[in-house]
Amino acid sequence: MNNEELKEIRRQYKKKNKNFNIYRVAYSYVIPAIPETQIPSFEIKDWEDFREAEQEIFLSMFKKALSGKIGKNLMEYEFEREAGQENGYQKKLYTLNKSLLKDEELVTKLRDEIIANDGFNQKHLITIASCEYLVPVLDKNGEVIPDSAPMPFQFLLGCINEVDLTDIGLFYNPDTANMEKKIDEDMHVLPKVLDGFMFPVFADRGADISRLLYFTAKPKEPNDGLIEVLCGREAELPYDREQQNFAGLISDLAQDELSLQLIQNLQENVREMISENPDSEAFSLSKNEMENLLSNSGISEQKMDRFSAVYDNQVGEEELKAVNMIDTSKLAVKMNGITVNVKGDVSDKVKTQVVDGKRYLMIEVDEGLIVNGIDMIK
Repeated sequence: MNNEELKEIRRQYKKKNKNFNIYRVAYSYVIPAIPETQIPSFEIKDWEDFREAEQEIFLSMFKKALSGKIGKNLMEYEFEREAGQENGYQKKLYTLNKSLLKDEELVTKLRDEIIANDGFNQKHLITIASCEYLVPVLDKNGEVIPDSAPMPFQFLLGCINEVDLTDIGLFYNPDTANMEKKIDEDMHVLPKVLDGFMFPVFADRGADISRLLYFTAKPKEPNDGLIEVLCGREAELPYDREQQNFAGLISDLAQDELSLQLIQNLQENVREMISENPDSEAFSLSKNEMENLLSNSGISEQKMDRFSAVYDNQVGEEELKAVNMIDTSKLAVKMNGITVNVKGDVSDKVKTQVVDGKRYLMIEVDEGLIVNGIDMIK
């Protein structure tokens, strides 16, 4: 699933969309407690039975569960299968999806597994929606073919939201004609989605049941328990750790050869690799591909002799996604009290130079130098 496919699905979550249906929504209000978790509210409800104001809130929640960037907030997980064997996690979601949430036992079984493993200590709402997108048939130019029958894409979308008291602040009390502090005694579903999932994924204009899409509001802390419940997999490296591993690999390997020019070379070469790969969001580098990248970016043959050992220490058996290794959109330079961000296409204007024994960051100034809104070049 790439970013364009993600955007296409996300755009469907709007009112009065003839190409999109939500059949049913199952939701559970969960209060974690010792010794036993409480579920004071559970319901499976037809979409048409919600009031319009409630539908708008759910649509907003569902869109948030599909927000962010693939490889950062959103990660795809493939169901692992042995030859001739079904994957139990895949089958569970497949059956639930086909049921359109009509089977309460299937819904409560998945819900209870999520509750037992999601790791949330605060009150929360677990929501699962049965959705269908009538996918238009496109020609080779990406235009809708007239009079063609759309292809139905049926899927589940789930999300978990925190439930809490909210600080409403001051409000106008008509009984006293004063602005007063609102005393909030009601529990509210907070709009921010903590975790979410989509099954199956939308790829090549249809359903790919071999994969699941996972959303997290905290890319640095993916929900291992929820991922295990949904697809029987351990959480993959979140983007920040992939970036840190790549940075550690470069620093350890290059050592005294580390320079601004080397980083610029890496940035440009990674950018080119991403642009040339049709599945750029999921494209990962093998150990051999990483070796070629570093060698072609300017790390000497002498340093590259240590590559295998350094790679195993810094990266291990994981493959790093190209989009997560280094920011290709800008050159970000930071030091004490100073941050300089330079767009990638003009990063060649930035250099380092030693003057009187001190190292300086040099930025070529040709035109349009503006400081605090003041044009310094007249």
